[in-house]
Amino acid sequence: MATRLQSDVLVPLHGMDDFESSLARLNKKAEAFGLDPIKVVATSQQRYYWKTQDTSAGTEAYIVRLMEGDEPPFGRAVFLVNRLSLDYPIVKLGDWSVVGQIEATEAGNLLFSVSTDPDDVEVMRSHANCAINCEHCNTKRARKLSYLLKDRQGNYKEVGSTCLEDFAGVDPSIALFTQQMHAFWSDYGEESFSADTGRVTAMPVKGYLARVLFCMEVDKGFVSAAKAKEAFVLATYERAAGLDRELQRDARRRDRFYQDYERHAQYADKIIAWWLKSENDDSFTSNVKTLFSNENIELKSKYLAFAAGAVAGHQRQHAKERDAEIPSVHVGEVGQKRDEPLTFHSVTSWDTQYGLQWRLNFRDSNGNRLSWRTSSPPDDLLKPQAVDRTFAARFKVKKHGEYKGVAVTEVSHLKVDRWLDAEVEVAPSVAVITIRPDTAAFMDVGMRNELANIVRAVAEQMDRTPGEEVDVCDINGNTVGSISFAEPEQAVADDDVRISIRLSPGRSASEVAALVARAALAGERGVEDENGLVIGAIEIGRAVQAQQNDVLSDESRPTLSM
Repeated sequence: MATRLQSDVLVPLHGMDDFESSLARLNKKAEAFGLDPIKVVATSQQRYYWKTQDTSAGTEAYIVRLMEGDEPPFGRAVFLVNRLSLDYPIVKLGDWSVVGQIEATEAGNLLFSVSTDPDDVEVMRSHANCAINCEHCNTKRARKLSYLLKDRQGNYKEVGSTCLEDFAGVDPSIALFTQQMHAFWSDYGEESFSADTGRVTAMPVKGYLARVLFCMEVDKGFVSAAKAKEAFVLATYERAAGLDRELQRDARRRDRFYQDYERHAQYADKIIAWWLKSENDDSFTSNVKTLFSNENIELKSKYLAFAAGAVAGHQRQHAKERDAEIPSVHVGEVGQKRDEPLTFHSVTSWDTQYGLQWRLNFRDSNGNRLSWRTSSPPDDLLKPQAVDRTFAARFKVKKHGEYKGVAVTEVSHLKVDRWLDAEVEVAPSVAVITIRPDTAAFMDVGMRNELANIVRAVAEQMDRTPGEEVDVCDINGNTVGSISFAEPEQAVADDDVRISIRLSPGRSASEVAALVARAALAGERGVEDENGLVIGAIEIGRAVQAQQNDVLSDESRPTLSM
């Protein structure tokens, strides 16, 4: 007959200290009863994440276990749980072992089993709803407590607590240890594992790096801890860790993150692989390789800072390697307009008294260095994935200079015509034209016609003078609005009309504007491309709609989700 048993318990990672303290106290009692200690003989880890579901009663949240190799949706944070296999002694009373304790209550019997043997469990279960008996003295009376015992041949016997010593010839206080062991199992058993234990403690490494890349894209660069402290903003590593809270508050940004997640995750895979292959022997590389060798990264500031810094470090190192490869000479003549492929190299930004400035660096097909300082760079060139991508560029040579002894050609009026590589599709940006339709032109030619005129004129300016200020005027030259290149955070104002057009390297603003103008003339709310993607949307304020009931139809209201 076995002298020890085994069972598994689940302990959240953040609860291991409490578990070890409880186990130490229980083993101290085992020693007092002359029993061998309870031992942890095997450890494995399980992962869970929070899942929400909208129901008629509201939003429900519950925990879902991830099987080996699975990833949570969109790299969500997880909580880690240790599954521990425990080896523990069978409590013996002479030739009998204790299967469990039975305690009577008004609602029925409470069963405290310390055996996981299926036969033992079944016999214990049969005592749930029957009167407690003592099969030793067979005295018929109300009893509060009894023990289920088992001999070497597998025979069971229920013995009242007051008869244990007479029946087994052993101090019955040792049997009380069974209740203490059961209480221990109950605290950490699977049936006690619930959402109450679901405090997130980690995040998949790839999912966290994807969030870092998303934040770098939104912030148009990497924000170090030092820079964050100076500017009173969150560092990239902090913002990425708490991104889910931000997405809960901002539906537009949440939609954008969901749309772009796979692109960021693929780039994160490349960053992880690059670091794991690195042969550098410095402490930073060693720490990063250790963190990236794991499936998850704990949500500790020092770990997250290393991981986020590795993303920026990956880009810096690639930039240095490219700089050292080919010598640079000046390109073209000052004042010359050029049209040729450029490869995006790197970008930096800084605050000035005139606002935020960017410097974008490029290489031509011969490896020569070009640089562009601007206050309004194209969004596509501020995405982390744009590094090393080649595009058809139009620009003007501004001056010839040097940086650290290397020839650099300063350029201006740079325009990205189209991407020449198709490895990664860069997400398009959006131009938002806000119009106040209160001039005579809207009455003279009609609301629909004037909206069509404005969107076509604005788009032509954008294509003709990229990177320069664009006027939003009616046919009489009156300024009637403004244009921005950021997603609107609020609904259109009651007295305004807002027209959004989706921009991408493969389609000019004029092409999209022509389709939107046609939709406006037809009284439609927007237009979709051949894949069903909304590339133009028209939003009418309530006051404008009330004044001109036939401005646009109410049947469809497409909006751009970037």
